[in-house]
Amino acid sequence: MNITTIILRRYLLRNIILASVLFGGLSGCTNLSLDESEHYRVDRYSLIRSAAYTQRELLAIELSGVSSVTEQRHQLLVGSYCDLIARKAIYSPDQPNTCNSSNEANSSNAFSGQCVATFHRCIKTCDPRSTDCRSCEVIATKCQASNQSGGNALSGGQ
Repeated sequence: MNITTIILRRYLLRNIILASVLFGGLSGCTNLSLDESEHYRVDRYSLIRSAAYTQRELLAIELSGVSSVTEQRHQLLVGSYCDLIARKAIYSPDQPNTCNSSNEANSSNAFSGQCVATFHRCIKTCDPRSTDCRSCEVIATKCQASNQSGGNALSGGQ
């Protein structure tokens, strides 16, 4: 072996290692989703607590009559319910028609995924047997109002 062969082997080995590191790094980036707007991460415990609260409140609204609740609160709870079905925290073989209409991109009344995720996370911090969770509804409603006006959605969130 001469010196040229040894230098070329070292150079070739270094380039192969560099190329494999770059290729591995770039291929790892393909697993990152650029559009996280549909699936904001929420831990399972928050989803379960939110499911219990959402279903209880929707049932209370249904039993007391829709006229006793604001439209915005009803939309938040239905949006939360639909999101919980989509996240498989609530089993439902058929999605209600309200889920299909609230998920449309052109619906100005639909709560965004970010605001519903904020609502789920907030429910984890309150006592669902008291009125403490109403503050979570207010935070999610402010988030949605901020999204519709083009402001920062999480400026007042927990």
